[in-house]
Amino acid sequence: MQSTHPSQGLNNPDGVSPGGWMFARFLALGSVLLSLLASLTLSLSRVGVLPASLPGCATDGGCSALASSQWATLPLIGWPWSHAGSAWFASILTLVLIAEVKTGSAGAGAPVSQSASHRYALVWLARLGSGVSLGLLSVMLILRTFCLWCAIAHVGSLAFWWACERIVGSHARRQPGPSAMPARQPRPLSGVATAALVLLVSTAGLAVLERRHAKRLAELAAADEAAMAAAIARRRTDGQASSAPPEPIPVVEDMAARLKGRWAFGVATAPIEIVVFSDYQCPDCRRIESEIDAIVAHGDVSVTPRHFPLCSDCNRLVPKSLHPDACRRALLAEAAGQLGGAAAFRAAHTALFAIQGETESSDPVSAVAVATGLDRAQLLERIAGQEATTAVTDDIDDAVALGVTFTPMVFVNGREWKWYQTRSRLVDLVDRVRTQSLERIAPPSAVGRLVEDWQSARRIASLDEESVPPFLLLAPSIAPDGPREGDDNVPHVRLWLDYTLPGSGILDHAFKALASEDLRFRVSVYQFPASSQCNDMRGLPVGTPESCLAALAAAAGGIVGGESGFRLTHDWLIAHPNEISLAGLTPIWDTLPGERKAFTSAYSDGRAMEIVRGHAAAIVSRAAVTAVPIVMVDERIVPRWDHPGAPAIDVLRAIVRAATVERTSPQPNHAR
Repeated sequence: MQSTHPSQGLNNPDGVSPGGWMFARFLALGSVLLSLLASLTLSLSRVGVLPASLPGCATDGGCSALASSQWATLPLIGWPWSHAGSAWFASILTLVLIAEVKTGSAGAGAPVSQSASHRYALVWLARLGSGVSLGLLSVMLILRTFCLWCAIAHVGSLAFWWACERIVGSHARRQPGPSAMPARQPRPLSGVATAALVLLVSTAGLAVLERRHAKRLAELAAADEAAMAAAIARRRTDGQASSAPPEPIPVVEDMAARLKGRWAFGVATAPIEIVVFSDYQCPDCRRIESEIDAIVAHGDVSVTPRHFPLCSDCNRLVPKSLHPDACRRALLAEAAGQLGGAAAFRAAHTALFAIQGETESSDPVSAVAVATGLDRAQLLERIAGQEATTAVTDDIDDAVALGVTFTPMVFVNGREWKWYQTRSRLVDLVDRVRTQSLERIAPPSAVGRLVEDWQSARRIASLDEESVPPFLLLAPSIAPDGPREGDDNVPHVRLWLDYTLPGSGILDHAFKALASEDLRFRVSVYQFPASSQCNDMRGLPVGTPESCLAALAAAAGGIVGGESGFRLTHDWLIAHPNEISLAGLTPIWDTLPGERKAFTSAYSDGRAMEIVRGHAAAIVSRAAVTAVPIVMVDERIVPRWDHPGAPAIDVLRAIVRAATVERTSPQPNHAR
């Protein structure tokens, strides 16, 4: 009797080769597992378990664009697609594993129907999932955005569908042998019930995480608002806090005038004024614009749109164009306003946001011409004119003076709405302004705004400076071998530096200049090289190969030469960021007590490495690091200390003075 090949057995009845059969089974398991991991990564990032900025997802990239678009959630119910995908693929994976277990435990002679219900459930669920994935992939193509993790999940879903068709199709085509009993038509109900249970449990778990994250954001938002209110109150009473308070933050002009624009929607005399600096290619701007349309309908709000295109064609403050057509579109809106007045500007404004997600083949000029009824040739002529260019440039200048660095930047009666921190809705803020009758105020200057950002920042738990202490760079009185007096109650500045990055030199020069102004503060330095060779943090900003070398050298100088050894090494590294080498440091070390061998030994025997990694871990374990160098003043990280409208030394001077006021006149701080 002719033997039966394994590929012709009951587990594979249609003659598919053993390799093809096994490949389909492994592909089904591997693809659904990959899709689950990708979806779960997006879900955990959304609820704060993983970093918001994932590998492959730039801050201004497709992930961010999709997350802020109307396609981020399921229609009608508003549930995030990432959560839906995580629960979906978890249920699918459960069915795959059950089918594998049943197939493996049934044996070669068992009827196929023992696991057929699961298989038939899988194939229909795979068809449904692949259809959704094709639809969402089409959305990415239409919007011309790309999300790496979304693409992985969708491609895995399509691969799983193909594998299921291959596996289940083979069972459906099996012809029973002479001795085989007719199998019942497989019913997928038990498989669907299993999938539904896992789907519900997974969804419930993600809902709990979502609520916890929303609660945490709400608490932080409330703390931020309370801290900002306290900061404003402190500024008003600084002059009464002591007989000789530090010099207040300077106000060089009436900043209220910087909010005045050329165009306004709604009622001009409305008690609530919203000013928005935006970019017609900015997804968040488009989302907030939809909120504004609903708010204006109340009749007690006026809205003034201003331009801040993130494009180097017209914005000198943007080194790299994030939105390459933003300048032309801003000029186009101004051209429409010049030709047709406020009504034409508003029509153009609405039309430009409406076509934001369309492909490059769409013509903004034609869209504005249709929306406004203006002549295309006249629009093109106005775009090239000086008047439109001046209007956009004036908006950019005002934005810089106000401390604007990104879009959208929203002011309500002069108060900045920090949507990027609170994730609250603009309509909620407007309701609060309406119910509390908050009058219009002048916003702070760029320097004042950056100081407020620091004042409203959440305090970070005290750092462990005993096991791995930082190096002291500056203090009110520095004595190489003696005690310091009078610096116990002065602001404490902590710097995490990479000597190869230009910001380190800027900070060093700024604080040394401030020390010469008789400001009392102390500066401690931590090492934070942007190099995976000696820094365990993932997703580091780009450093040079010398980043690690410089950090180890600074630590070695401190180990062997004490504070004077560190400062000499530090000063040389600051002065020679592009010439860092051990050979260059050797003459410096020769001037210190101890043999040259002691320094090279400390550099290479692991002691310096322990300090460097300890310094980096001290901040990474307590705060999200997005840029280097890092500046912390009295347990609060300075969100931004460099700004085109506020030189670093002016910002740092104002923050040190504000910190001094806090120490001399303690106030309750709610941002903890």
